[in-house]
Amino acid sequence: MRPLAGLLILLYGLLLALNTGLPTVGKLAGDQVQVTVRVGDCAAPLGKPPYGGLYGACGASWAGSEDGMLFGDKVNYVSASDAYKYPLLSDYAVLSPSNTDQVAAITSLLIITLGILLLVTERKARSEPEPVSVDP
Repeated sequence: MRPLAGLLILLYGLLLALNTGLPTVGKLAGDQVQVTVRVGDCAAPLGKPPYGGLYGACGASWAGSEDGMLFGDKVNYVSASDAYKYPLLSDYAVLSPSNTDQVAAITSLLIITLGILLLVTERKARSEPEPVSVDP
């Protein structure tokens, strides 16, 4: 039961890191660009992101990329906005994460660590103490 709980916690932590950590990395390391969203070329979010689902994505263009993808919260509601493109992935950009998302990104690292610990550590079985014999 313990490894299963560890695996589920690890998977949830990875989902949370995907939704909150990657936008934070994009904001910290990426260049800010002015994005124009292509109307009608959007995928709806799955579930209730960032804590239980995936953000939506829209086709977008910005200086240096005509066929890019924009990810983030409320991506379906913007037509032109500031976004951050990823340093090595020039065709992907992300909307600026909220402060709550940035705190959740840090928390996701702790959740991932807890999941790994539960997954790989073994629980010690309780043993009965050995009876002590007293020699007269």
